[in-house]
Amino acid sequence: MKSRIRLVIDMLKIRNALTASPLPTIKDFKDNKLINGFKPSPDRGFSADACRLWEKYFGFLFEKSEFGINLQKKLEEFTDAKDEKHPLKKLHRFLKENDDKVNNENLLKLLLVRPDDPDIGFYLDKIPKKLSKECKKRIEKIFDYGSATKTESFKEFVYLLGVSVCPYCGRAFTTTAEINRGKFYRTNQIDHFIPKAQFPHLALSIWNLIPVCASCNHTKRDRSYKDLPYPYAEGMGDLYRFNLGVTRSLDYMISFKTGVGWEPKLVEYRIGDDSEDELLRKLKSEAEMLHIEELYSSHADYVQDICLQRMIFNDAYIDEIYEKFRVHFNSKADVRRLLYMKSIDSEKIGSSPLDKLARDIDMQIDDLIKKSREDWF
Repeated sequence: MKSRIRLVIDMLKIRNALTASPLPTIKDFKDNKLINGFKPSPDRGFSADACRLWEKYFGFLFEKSEFGINLQKKLEEFTDAKDEKHPLKKLHRFLKENDDKVNNENLLKLLLVRPDDPDIGFYLDKIPKKLSKECKKRIEKIFDYGSATKTESFKEFVYLLGVSVCPYCGRAFTTTAEINRGKFYRTNQIDHFIPKAQFPHLALSIWNLIPVCASCNHTKRDRSYKDLPYPYAEGMGDLYRFNLGVTRSLDYMISFKTGVGWEPKLVEYRIGDDSEDELLRKLKSEAEMLHIEELYSSHADYVQDICLQRMIFNDAYIDEIYEKFRVHFNSKADVRRLLYMKSIDSEKIGSSPLDKLARDIDMQIDDLIKKSREDWF
């Protein structure tokens, strides 16, 4: 499923600003300046939420964890400078300057690289494909995900991401709640889209941290990122839709009399050309991995309720409510959202569980009604 992350555009702007010159220093990170003389702020055109998000991200990295404090020391212990054949030498060179200081530019790039970046292979290749346990432990000591994520700043960072529904299955809440001022409670787990078990140097990269439900996190585990859509940028959208498998509008109307319980199936809906092939392949792989069709078949009663609502609250009734209570609704879609108690606006899919299912079935019924009118006339 595509997750609607409300801060992505602003975050991209800030990332672009952060990677401009002059280069940041560790002190800049610790002071939340992030880059010499630069700190994201509303008066620079960034939203207050985005600025707060970035502050918390660098906060949990450098305020309380050992990442910033001991980074220099850990790199010095990382590998013997004379041992050019050491399997970690490539990453060592990438993170260190000639004078053995931390290469802040490369460190920043590693923290901010996106899994869908065309050059992601450049960063993945910084460590060997097969690591010994000893080498892996050395990297994990530098990119210490366990220590960094125990901080309250990390919980607030996840809260600010605004991911309220699992972006993989679209069925479960992944809420982080503020229970007291500055105190947060999480019901989600964090999936590393590019598995940290295989690439531990990306364990703290901001774009690699995806709040998901426990079930999807357990199922996905270390599945290759190449086989799945990246939830911050890709998703089913309208390429993959839930479908009732009926061909006439009359079918869904009489299902209540016959006791038919429709089980939604995923169907491809090509919108463009062959350029969609790769995304469709990933979407199919994700659906099979998570057993999406099997899981959603348990919502047959809910699908039947949608059909009943469409039959009772037809277009004429929606028009009447919209005209009568226009002050409360921005559009007729808002009226239907109230009936379903789900958002069926394509831009808001991911804000509540099962909203894609509701939208897809609603769209199919629209198509069936339109087809029946065309056949009639």
